[in-house]
Amino acid sequence: TLPIPLDPRVVEAGPRWAYDQLNDTVRGQGTRSSGVSYRVFVAPRDLSPETLRADRPHETAPGSVETQVVSPQAEQISELAATVVGDAPTTYDQAIALQSWFRDGNRFTYSVDVAPARSDDAVWDFLQDRRGYCVQFATAMTVMARSLDIPARIGVGFLPGERGTDDVWRVSARKAHAWPELWFADAGWVRFEPTPGVQTGAPPAYANPNLGATAEPTEDVPTATATPQPTRSAAPTLPAVPQTDEGGGRSSTPLIVLVMALLALGAVALVAVITKRRHGPMTPEHAWSRVRDAAAGRVPWSDATTPRQAAAMVREQWFADASSSAQAAVASLALSRLLRVVEAGRYSPIGEPWEAAELGAWVEEIVEGINCADRAASPSAPRSVR
Repeated sequence: TLPIPLDPRVVEAGPRWAYDQLNDTVRGQGTRSSGVSYRVFVAPRDLSPETLRADRPHETAPGSVETQVVSPQAEQISELAATVVGDAPTTYDQAIALQSWFRDGNRFTYSVDVAPARSDDAVWDFLQDRRGYCVQFATAMTVMARSLDIPARIGVGFLPGERGTDDVWRVSARKAHAWPELWFADAGWVRFEPTPGVQTGAPPAYANPNLGATAEPTEDVPTATATPQPTRSAAPTLPAVPQTDEGGGRSSTPLIVLVMALLALGAVALVAVITKRRHGPMTPEHAWSRVRDAAAGRVPWSDATTPRQAAAMVREQWFADASSSAQAAVASLALSRLLRVVEAGRYSPIGEPWEAAELGAWVEEIVEGINCADRAASPSAPRSVR
């Protein structure tokens, strides 16, 4: 299986790969994904708070799997969901209420150490313990949305990877992730992000309450999910995979099977080269990656390094004496401002307002400060860091 992004797309992967319409994936016929290079062209949908607020949930037939809640505690889950969304007037507002509730660090804790089962309902246990990782958060929001008669399913794939200096995004198995998707009649399946920002960063722009209507939507998770109909999607350059009677719709596939398939896929590092028709606006995480690229080789910055630790190391390396030059002072202030936005996006349930242009300006100021400090230390040092 090849990871592909959301939204209408064209996949150029060669004749041995075919599109699986039932599960909205690209599958190899007698081949493996390791070492495969392919191109994906994306045409982002018009997603904005206004558009989604004016949209409506897709009307499903009674008993549809997209609205089923199979749980001994179904009534309690339904009551809890109704309490969380309160008087939210639209499907979109209800989704935002659920997402913000899960991302509240005072209520839930992101951790890969999950408490032992206390009942035969893992979702209910999680809602009581309020400690878990992406699978628990995604499953719980999916079930709670269904209890509100909103069609919902779980997507399994990857978080955005890391962009190298060659402007190529590299996505590895370390970014494996799960998230809920809610079905809107016009927009189709729409991703939300209940997993706390400590793991995921900020939610999608259209689902970020702080950005409002002015933010352009971005879809950065490279996986096969969003579809114009529950069992149909657009991939015109690939032939269809023949279906069998054994296959079920993606929503009815047991979660454990999806997770096992993901782990099998992640046994080797995957590198997907994704070409977009247009680049979305810079986000705090993109800006933070740029700073990390600039600090590469000089600061021991790993995935385990917190933003505050990384900022402290950058200051110690380049801006220890910010009063020594105007550029160092400007760069240090820009680093503080970017750190505040990144931390809010990762650890706060609603994040902090930001503008793409402002993020870009902060990055330029930080990088120029690093360059100035390097040139002052060594006249032969390069004049730019990219």
